[in-house]
Amino acid sequence: MKKRVLIVADSLEIGGIERSLICMLKSFDYDKYDVDLMLYSKHGELLDLVDEHVNLIDSCDRCKTFGIPVKEVVRNGYFSMAFGRITANVITKLVKVITNQADLGYYQTQLMYKLTHSYLKSLDKVYDVAIGYAWPHDFIISKVKAKTKIGWIHTDYSTISVNKKIDLKMWRKLDYIISISDDCTKTFLKQYPSLSDKVVRMDNIISPDFIKRRAEEPINEMDRNTFNILSIGRICHQKGFDWAVQALRELRRKGYTNIKWYIVGFGPDEKKIKLLINQYKLEEDFLLLGKKVNPYPYLKACNLYVQPSRYEGKAVTIQEAKILGKPIIVTNYETSYSQIEDGFDGIITDMSINGLVGAIEKLYVNEELRGRLEKNCTELVLNNEKGIEKIYSLM
Repeated sequence: MKKRVLIVADSLEIGGIERSLICMLKSFDYDKYDVDLMLYSKHGELLDLVDEHVNLIDSCDRCKTFGIPVKEVVRNGYFSMAFGRITANVITKLVKVITNQADLGYYQTQLMYKLTHSYLKSLDKVYDVAIGYAWPHDFIISKVKAKTKIGWIHTDYSTISVNKKIDLKMWRKLDYIISISDDCTKTFLKQYPSLSDKVVRMDNIISPDFIKRRAEEPINEMDRNTFNILSIGRICHQKGFDWAVQALRELRRKGYTNIKWYIVGFGPDEKKIKLLINQYKLEEDFLLLGKKVNPYPYLKACNLYVQPSRYEGKAVTIQEAKILGKPIIVTNYETSYSQIEDGFDGIITDMSINGLVGAIEKLYVNEELRGRLEKNCTELVLNNEKGIEKIYSLM
């Protein structure tokens, strides 16, 4: 008899976490496992990539309200859901004023889910294992019947603000907690040392064959006559794209006129980044390509991949760049050393504009170093599709 698995996530919009989920779903042995996928919002550009063996089940109508504006939630008559979201927003704004913290996105998300999950409908089906792939994991805890419940950590806990009391109470109700890197585990357990016996290390599942195959798709947006830098990610404070714009400006001042920087992604800071691009007159050289369901052809076409982040859990894009044999620069955020061996498969530089400028200049002028990094990346064995067996063992 097949084991019954439920995986719960927000949606399948474009993102590194979502791409890793797609790869994980392709790794299951569907002769032995019956896999249901429940998305709060059954939409997203990656939806068509879900393995054909996965049962995409409907969420309740109230679940679907998480991904739409509050005004629309009210208009549709879901007043309890709207009240929870508004309350979470008001409390977060008050905490911002009191604590003078700039980024409380995780805190607001945590409160929103906490204040609304009691109104959601439970699933009738009983599962062998329920997996919460995107934090927080209140739904699988309170609305799903399963023998084993597993939650994922995708982020660096030293960089986020949450209500620790609420968060710890949630994590304690899970049987296992999967962490995607040693550094993520370290920062998580620094906050919650009592949970050490629940944490299991498991890398994001990636498929080199899948990535290389999709990288062959033709594109025409990138200039083949220039040195092309690429960054991929949500356009937000975390990703450091404001530093990237200023770094390109400094490279221009130093006489490097044959460099273009491309961003694949979208997000709340897009207007801010465009204003910065215009301010420095880089409209022809710093280019926002927007959403791309398939980022791999752009990764294949670039000369250099740069991750200018302020913090990361474990950036899927860095692993993808390695698979396609690209030289890589990452900033020295807390978990960078879990992904790059400095000088071997990439360069870790200071978390600053000058740090980015220096590292880019070094690789631009030193073709031999670029070639060595590319060769080392190409020779790395990054196929970890058998990592799914770790989930099997937890059942």
